[in-house]
Amino acid sequence: MPATCTRAAPVGLFPDPIRGIRDILTHLARNGKTVLVSSHLLAEMSLMADDLVVIGRGTLIEQCSVDEFTERHSTSWTRVSSPQLDTLLGALASSVSRVDRRDATAAALHGIGAAAVGEIAASASVVLHELATERDSLEDAFLRLTADAQEYATAAVPPPPPPTQPPSPHQPPPPTQPPPSPPMAPPGPPIGGPS
Repeated sequence: MPATCTRAAPVGLFPDPIRGIRDILTHLARNGKTVLVSSHLLAEMSLMADDLVVIGRGTLIEQCSVDEFTERHSTSWTRVSSPQLDTLLGALASSVSRVDRRDATAAALHGIGAAAVGEIAASASVVLHELATERDSLEDAFLRLTADAQEYATAAVPPPPPPTQPPSPHQPPPPTQPPPSPPMAPPGPPIGGPS
């Protein structure tokens, strides 16, 4: 068996073969073999890689463990759920940098760790149904780190603008214009060549 195994990204496979390849590569690595996988499937890499080497435009950007990479380049927040969320948020007011309410009982808290939230909740006699630390995915961290080094990047499609005024119930909506058609290519030579 070779001491080094190199594998290109397994694309287009169903879940069972992907898991099988992951298990084989992980088995080889756990048995002292060097396994190098070049892949853009970062969710898959987060399941099996121990170390990452990130290269952008031919330059080494980062080389470290997956845990170190996500710790350095991702953001984290505390997910909390409580039937007494308003009471909890009042008790946390000066300790939190930002609150993203999910619904009446759940929120994402930025700038405070789960242990601190738990202690403050306990001191305020607030019941918690859920308390967990969340972190960006490996993909999010990778995209943040390599934003300036991406040779091929896609732009996010902006959402449509909100309507300026709601239509009056007595007035028909304004007509919409269809998008312009793409320009037609000029006819080329016949496919079979001259007759």
